[in-house]
Amino acid sequence: MTAAKKEMQVDALGSLDYWVHEAIANKAPPFETDLISVEDVITRMNRLTWEARKALRPDANEKSISMALKKAGALKLDRVSLGKELDTTGASRTVLWAIRGQTMMKGLRPAKLVEIFWKQRDERINNPNLSEVLGSSGCVS
Repeated sequence: MTAAKKEMQVDALGSLDYWVHEAIANKAPPFETDLISVEDVITRMNRLTWEARKALRPDANEKSISMALKKAGALKLDRVSLGKELDTTGASRTVLWAIRGQTMMKGLRPAKLVEIFWKQRDERINNPNLSEVLGSSGCVS
């Protein structure tokens, strides 16, 4: 795909799709890590200001975030048991999405995906400057 075609596709995105695309590209919250869950993204989006949330269309829900992730190039992986509950949603099972490193992630066993998910999530929570920790690749193994 040419750079001009890619630019045209980004220009045609709706506000929610564009926000997800840019947040992933910039490793901005809630997309600092390689693996995420849609429920966690929605919960973390609720921390945006009311004005910022109001400007995003369509409204953020499981379906709209999933579609925005697909448009941004994320890969939907398996539904996995997390082994413990997410503090943001209380979920103990979720579908993981690979934001970066999709080729590597799609070949991993669910247990390894869960291990990477928790490791990256814990590093994000304990170190708000995660992008510096992960460097340019953004992948922790």
